[in-house]
Amino acid sequence: MVVLNNRGYGTEREILEGPFNDIHEWQYEKICDVLGGGVGHRVGTFGELVQALSLAVDDHKQVHVLNVLLDPGDRSTAMKRVAQRLAKRMAGQKL
Repeated sequence: MVVLNNRGYGTEREILEGPFNDIHEWQYEKICDVLGGGVGHRVGTFGELVQALSLAVDDHKQVHVLNVLLDPGDRSTAMKRVAQRLAKRMAGQKL
């Protein structure tokens, strides 16, 4: 399992900036400890990603959870377009 962790709500950040879009640091890789099995990886670099993916693909006996830390501002072009359209719709509505 790969968790793309940008530490918050990326779509919401694109619509309206503010601290309410940030969440506390969740250590998703530790879910394996909670469930009593599997291997968790905290991934902060490309090299760590390659290594963790290699270990996960080669291991057919247990689940691997990769907590891939992304920059909070990292957004795909498609996600930006969707968020901008949502923001325009919200701006046109009276709340």
